[in-house]
Amino acid sequence: MGCRLCALFLYDSGKHSLSLKALSGSDKFTQYEERLAIEDSAIGTAISRRKIIEVSDLQRTEEYHFRDLILSENLVSMLACPILYEDEVIGVLTAYTDKPHRFYNEERRIFETLAGLGAIAIQNARLYARIFQSEENLRKTERLTTLGLLSAEIAHEIRNPLTVIRLLFDSLDLKFPSGDLRHRDVAIIGEKIDQLEAIVTRVLNFGKSREDLRSRYDLCSLVDDTLHLVRLKLLQSRIEVSFFKPANSQLMVDVNKGQIQQTLLNLIINATQAMPGGGFIKVALSTAEVEGVPSALVDIEDSGAGVPDGIQDQIFDSFLSGHAQGTGLGLAIVKRILKSHNGDIALVKSGKTGTHMRFWLPLVAGS
Repeated sequence: MGCRLCALFLYDSGKHSLSLKALSGSDKFTQYEERLAIEDSAIGTAISRRKIIEVSDLQRTEEYHFRDLILSENLVSMLACPILYEDEVIGVLTAYTDKPHRFYNEERRIFETLAGLGAIAIQNARLYARIFQSEENLRKTERLTTLGLLSAEIAHEIRNPLTVIRLLFDSLDLKFPSGDLRHRDVAIIGEKIDQLEAIVTRVLNFGKSREDLRSRYDLCSLVDDTLHLVRLKLLQSRIEVSFFKPANSQLMVDVNKGQIQQTLLNLIINATQAMPGGGFIKVALSTAEVEGVPSALVDIEDSGAGVPDGIQDQIFDSFLSGHAQGTGLGLAIVKRILKSHNGDIALVKSGKTGTHMRFWLPLVAGS
């Protein structure tokens, strides 16, 4: 057909637009990107009319797509053919010449046949992608089922020795002056034994609502207690911590205390693992409206090596781990906990100079 350039656009029915997916014939524009509204281009007319559209002289029309290409490559004529599969519009195949050209019926039929073969190839690729995704979902479901059974067995085995630990700890009757750090340590140990018992019970009674375990807490105090809990580990890891919170104010939230502390611990430990040679962690609390809801924001920044670029958009998926000894469940559990509290978490940024994570929880009305 003597074409200078060919392009493939795929149709997005949700956005009612076409996006460029492939371009052939010009090495200068291999990274060319373009998205067209259906009503803004003759290419869109091929979609709406479901038939081949021909433009004899692109430079004398209001056709604005590929403006740089049209001028630099001196493109003149265009043929646009809708890509249809079982009467469903998939996209548009276009061909361009660098001299005036009238596309004959034979050329149109060949082009239409090529578009039909393209439709089958695209549909097959989409079906393969769905099959692979379904297989991956099945594998994850199977692993989660196995993990659930294993968790129940482990919880059952943990309950008895945990009961013994509770009885022995209570019998020690450890009492220290209120100003002694060990006084706070004893309180934390008792609290953590309670939390372990609650976790064991929750696993064994999986599926029951745990809303009754939530109470009203000051998020500033929760973060402060958690940092106190890991102070020795951070000291051993040569990591400095700075904690910023709103002055003279409380950030009251309705939460399960153990789960929110588990969230904080996971994020802090992840940051620690990213800094094997030491560094710093900055924890900052603030308030903002998230989707119209007054919320408490917790920002955790570290000076570690950062999250690899290839997995940044998948870090909250189950079984994805950036550490050789990791299970890949930590951040997935964190996200599930926060979602169950009507909050959420996001990776703000990550690079060679560190990682910035942010999670938020709805504030109690009036706080």
